[in-house]
Amino acid sequence: MRRIYLYNHKKIEKRVFISGEPAHYLKNVLRMGPGSRFYAFDGSGVEYELKITKAAGAYIETDIIEERFSNSRETSISVELCIALCKTSTLENVLKKASELGVSKITPFSSSRSVNNIEKLLKKDKIQRWRKIVAEGSKIAGRTKIPEICLPLDFNSIIPDGAPGILFWEQSKNDLKKALPDLLKKINQDTSLRIFIGPEGGFTEEEKDFAKEKGILIASLGTRILSVETATIAALSIIMYELENAGDADEHIKL
Repeated sequence: MRRIYLYNHKKIEKRVFISGEPAHYLKNVLRMGPGSRFYAFDGSGVEYELKITKAAGAYIETDIIEERFSNSRETSISVELCIALCKTSTLENVLKKASELGVSKITPFSSSRSVNNIEKLLKKDKIQRWRKIVAEGSKIAGRTKIPEICLPLDFNSIIPDGAPGILFWEQSKNDLKKALPDLLKKINQDTSLRIFIGPEGGFTEEEKDFAKEKGILIASLGTRILSVETATIAALSIIMYELENAGDADEHIKL
């Protein structure tokens, strides 16, 4: 059965009224009408099984067949991806893949070697487009939540003091395998983990040193130079695997 993301809808008792792009998609792309059933999620953890009762004009009316809340595909630790502004196509691919891999929050930032700037992106109202992209990633992954997308910031303002985090720098002698035990020791269920990925040209040595002074671990992903997209997928895949398969936070600390 089809599964869609709802963001223009109103729930009244046992009915959901859908408008805007989701209604257009259901009626004109999927060709659904009265009697059709589909799954829908609203990004908050709630998922519905809906049956269309009326599809006329700008609205679709549905009955709720089943409503449930599920966090089964979410990690107990909130993972935030901090990604440097890079080429638009690259950034959008990263947003979708990061959402599929289970991040809870995404914060773009401007660094010394970023090829995009904050003002240009905000003028083009990119945030709304990014929200749709991460929603699509969540839909593909079967998640009921979508990552929070933050407004872009500058690099220095997103580095926390003492909070768990890891920054990937290709020149680091400390690879991720060696860094993981130290990183996992810092994590407990009341904290979030931040993962920092630089732009196409990488982080500068000054940026790396600044992060290290603030307690962020510095690591590489091996001997090869990776693209932004590949580095993000590789880093998130390894870290999410560790978080999801080592049990709860107490088990991580024993590693």
